Amino acid sequence: MTGGSSAHLLALEYTLKPLLATLKGKSLKGVYLVDSQIDKLKPEQPIVENEVLQRLKKQLSYFVEIINKQKVTVV
Repeated sequence: MTGGSSAHLLALEYTLKPLLATLKGKSLKGVYLVDSQIDKLKPEQPIVENEVLQRLKKQLSYFVEIINKQKVTVV
């Protein structure tokens, strides 16, 4: 999720997580980015901070792992 400042961080807790719960979705640990951490003029590499990029890669890896585990249990 992105927001204009760190003050918007609670939007994850108060809006997105209840919505996912209602839809019976699985809530994973999210990554919150402030707009200043994204360069919208560079679509090939929009993340400007290496630490943020590493957090996103870690969460993506975790997400793929969860999806792969679900495929095994569903099939």
